[in-house]
Amino acid sequence: MVAVETIVTSAGVSLVVSLAAFEYRHRRERSYEDRQEIESWYAETAELARQVQQTWRRKYKRPSENGAFADFDEIKKEMNLYASQLSSHASGSADLEVDQSVVDDLEETADYCRDLYDTRISVGSGAEEFDEVGEKVVGKAEELQEEALKHIS
Repeated sequence: MVAVETIVTSAGVSLVVSLAAFEYRHRRERSYEDRQEIESWYAETAELARQVQQTWRRKYKRPSENGAFADFDEIKKEMNLYASQLSSHASGSADLEVDQSVVDDLEETADYCRDLYDTRISVGSGAEEFDEVGEKVVGKAEELQEEALKHIS
């Protein structure tokens, strides 16, 4: 017959092995979830950067090139909204292990969007400065998009 001590030892070993296997699976699942969350963050970053570029081109560049009137106030409001979204997205990276340079680019792009929002336009003046600041916004947004896409597998 099997001794009680052998049964207890066997049960203890089985319990330890089961707990170790559970812990391993749990860590593995958490690691996968973390990677998914980080990749999603980078994808959202790239999408925000793309939207900034697209808005500038669609609402300012195309009308300007076609001799049409660009609605400065509308563009400024949208860029201010993007500034808020970019800043919020940057602060959402606090709990994630993401590249700090991408976070810095997000914040810098948000600052450029705010600069465009703050650009003064009056009848007959300010359009050149608006165009110049807008091109800086687009350039920074392009850099941001490229950097974010580098981190997506």
